[in-house]
Amino acid sequence: MPVNEFLSAFPVTDEVQEYLLLKHFFAVQSGIRILLGEETGRPDDFCAVESIEYHPDGIDLLAHLRIEAVTEQIQACNRCSNCSTH
Repeated sequence: MPVNEFLSAFPVTDEVQEYLLLKHFFAVQSGIRILLGEETGRPDDFCAVESIEYHPDGIDLLAHLRIEAVTEQIQACNRCSNCSTH
């Protein structure tokens, strides 16, 4: 889902809420990309995988986000039309 569409579906009232919402949005996107093999999830990546567990009820992905990378991604995003997150 593009960022603009996501924020329209989940409106926020201030910048802190928007930051937290986008942090989770980008984390979920990255986790899905890792599970699909589109990202590696290595320790130096934006989202570093700690473990992946498969079970009958679904998948648990435990990962660490580089907070400085999250902040950079959100600032760089600025909800423009120049990247694939839109």
